[in-house]
Amino acid sequence: MTHYPNQDLADTLLEVLAFPGVRADHPEALKAALTLWANQGPLSFADCCHLALTKSRGLETVFSFDRKMDRYPGVARVEP
Repeated sequence: MTHYPNQDLADTLLEVLAFPGVRADHPEALKAALTLWANQGPLSFADCCHLALTKSRGLETVFSFDRKMDRYPGVARVEP
């Protein structure tokens, strides 16, 4: 299996999102998630999406046991 760096994958996906006719739910949150995912190490893309969507919805907390989620500015992690 070939491994591609997160930065390369995120850059490519951001280009695809810019194509005319390509639509996505919550595109600004998706772009923010891709940027976060590209520039940090330990968070999965799913975690980045949860954090970016939380912030885009105007929420300030996310419930998670995953301490790595403390790395996103503007969203506080709360242990359930």
